[in-house]
Amino acid sequence: LLYGEKPAGYCWTQVNVKKGVGRIYMMGVEPEYRGKKIGKILLAKGLSYLAKEGMHTAMLTVDDHNKPAKNLYQTLGFKLLNTSLWYEKRVDS
Repeated sequence: LLYGEKPAGYCWTQVNVKKGVGRIYMMGVEPEYRGKKIGKILLAKGLSYLAKEGMHTAMLTVDDHNKPAKNLYQTLGFKLLNTSLWYEKRVDS
């Protein structure tokens, strides 16, 4: 999405025609454009695209610490399906 002539954000989608499930695969807003409803616009465009492709369900993943994103998704009707744990270990030390 352009804001003027500058890129302000992106929304990548993924379509699973066999299951009829679409996915908001990755979404982001440039820091200087946060708080301007860009995320809501991007998500609406992504969902619209998935609907046009015949998807009846849309899924996404969000980091539990990303409160603004979680609030956006809940405001637009997304419901928590499940949670997962993410483990990490440095291997170079």
